[in-house]
Amino acid sequence: ALFLTGYAYRIMKRVIVDKQPLAMPEWDDWGKLFLDGLRLWGVSFIYSLPVYGIFLVSLLSFLVPAIWSTENSGAETWIPVGALIYMLGLGLSMLFALPVQIILPAAVSHMVARDRFTAAFQIKEWWPILKANWGGFLISAIAPFVISMILGFASQLLMMTVVLSCLLPFVMAGVSVYSTLVAYGLYAQAYVDAVANLESVGLNTILDS
Repeated sequence: ALFLTGYAYRIMKRVIVDKQPLAMPEWDDWGKLFLDGLRLWGVSFIYSLPVYGIFLVSLLSFLVPAIWSTENSGAETWIPVGALIYMLGLGLSMLFALPVQIILPAAVSHMVARDRFTAAFQIKEWWPILKANWGGFLISAIAPFVISMILGFASQLLMMTVVLSCLLPFVMAGVSVYSTLVAYGLYAQAYVDAVANLESVGLNTILDS
């Protein structure tokens, strides 16, 4: 996965920094692919920490009473409470995931543009870029999920027979790779369009290195 995200980093750099159209660059310099992929993963993980935290707390609120009830009589009454907290936490985590998915494309794209890990967290720099093309960033966040759903549904046709179902793991792996590369490509294009919008109104001071 880190090599794949590193390759996605290379695609984004081609679009954002080199000003080249979307294309598939060469698979080489595997060490740099790994490090760039680690940086992309790190940014995504840090921004998603609130979502992970809420989900983990809600999950534990259900699992702990369930495990405790197996050794303590009367503890079963806490299981419905834990289940309720879990459902609420699941809803909150999904609610928090939406804004994260919208701001993440701008953050990771800014990191690629600056080629610095810390640039992803310099919100004052990339926030005007996000606002300049929020619709494009929104589409870039939603489109990969739509593509994955369509391809995932199509892959279910492979389960019609035993022979075709054997191909399903390979198809799902291909769908995952394809949706990942499409997602980061759309991130980069949205970033380039946003920068162009800022430059058209003369607000390009934040773009100076």
